[in-house]
Amino acid sequence: MYSTKSIHKHINPNYPQTYNSIGDPYKGSLESLPDRWKQKQFVTQKFPKNADNGFFVKQAYHPEPYIEIAEKYSQTQPLEKRKLGFGSHDASKTGEFTCSKSTERFRSLVKHENRLMEKHRIQAK
Repeated sequence: MYSTKSIHKHINPNYPQTYNSIGDPYKGSLESLPDRWKQKQFVTQKFPKNADNGFFVKQAYHPEPYIEIAEKYSQTQPLEKRKLGFGSHDASKTGEFTCSKSTERFRSLVKHENRLMEKHRIQAK
């Protein structure tokens, strides 16, 4: 029977406007916010006094030279001392995967190939 809903802003002026219609002035959300919410909050000093001793140490970059851990077959097995097997002078690479970098390189290659195979299996179905 009794309703607090506004049907239209011009029908019952006792109720405030509940929706916008054509020709109404724009009211942005920033106008209704308090001034203290429009400013920066939680501001701290950039460089505290204990910067050298505390947790706020400025990080520095220290480059390290690239070091290949794998053995160099040109030094350990010179070309003259290699046996001619199947027409090639390839070095015997028995310790190829003892180097962690070579092993990781091979693992990533196998994982990538497996992902591609799975992708194509799903597409083929």
